[in-house]
Amino acid sequence: LKRKSESAFAADSGRNNGESLSDSLMDLRQLIINEVHVLGSADSYSEEDRLKIEVAIDVLSALAKSDSAVTLIVDCGAVPVLVKHLRAPSCGDDEERSPRPYELEIEKRSAFTLGLLAMKPEYQQLIVDSGALPHLVNLLKRRSSCPPCSRAVNGVIRGAANAIGSLARENSRIKSAIRVAGGIPPLLDLLEFDDPMVQKSAAGALR
Repeated sequence: LKRKSESAFAADSGRNNGESLSDSLMDLRQLIINEVHVLGSADSYSEEDRLKIEVAIDVLSALAKSDSAVTLIVDCGAVPVLVKHLRAPSCGDDEERSPRPYELEIEKRSAFTLGLLAMKPEYQQLIVDSGALPHLVNLLKRRSSCPPCSRAVNGVIRGAANAIGSLARENSRIKSAIRVAGGIPPLLDLLEFDDPMVQKSAAGALR
C-alpha cells in the first residue's frame, strides 16, 4: 500500500510538473507576442512611444540570451519589427534636427538583439531577407552625419558592426550580401576609428 501511494504521488508530481512547464511556455510565448505587438504598433519617431519600445526590446534581448527562447522569439515574428526599428532619426546640420543621445538607443538595442538572434545560423538568412543589412550599413555611417552626440553614435555603430559580424559568421552567402550592400568600405574606415571598442567590432565583422 505504501509503494502504491508513493507511485501515485510520483505520477501526480510528474503530471503537475508537465502542466507547470506547459503553462510556463504558454506564458513566455504570450509575453513575447505582447512585446512584438508593441514593436509593431509603436512609432519610434514618437517620443511618447520610445520608452515603451526600449522596454519591449530589452525584454526580447534578455530572453534572446537563452538559446531555448530564440526559436520562440523568431516564431512570434520579432525579426521584422526589430528590423523596422533599425532606422534611426535623420540627422541635420543644426542641433534641433540632430538626434539626441537617447533617440539612438532603440537603434542600438535593435541591432544588438538581432545580433543575438543571428548567433543561430538558421536565422541569419531570415534576418537578411527581412531587410536588415541596408539599415545596419547605414548605422555604420552615423558618425559622419551625426557628430553632436558622439558617445551615443559610437554605441549605435558598435551595435551595427556586431550584428553584421554575427550575420556573416561562417556564412559566405551573407558575406557576399554585405559587400553588395556597401558594408565593406565603412567597416574598413572604422578600423581607424577613435573608439577602440568600435575598432574591435569592425574587425570582428570583417573576419
